[in-house]
Amino acid sequence: MNSIGPILYVLYISAVALIVLFVACINFINLITATASERGKEIGMRKIVGAGKHHIIWQFYGETFLLSLLAFVLAYILALIMLRVLMNLPENN
Repeated sequence: MNSIGPILYVLYISAVALIVLFVACINFINLITATASERGKEIGMRKIVGAGKHHIIWQFYGETFLLSLLAFVLAYILALIMLRVLMNLPENN
């Protein structure tokens, strides 16, 4: 007999993961919007001190790259830990 149960679990967990990802994106946009005025002040000060347009752009690229790299490393470590935990769970067959 072919069971459809495990496929439904995968679909349910995938749907929950997509909802969590959507909420995280909304939260990220909200945080960026909230700090935009302070960033505007920082950009103004950097221009007064003599930073050019390219320096400011590369600063944003650098900050974004480092933040993304940190998030990737933390997610990779968490995935490895969770993989070990999930591989040690007993099967219900």
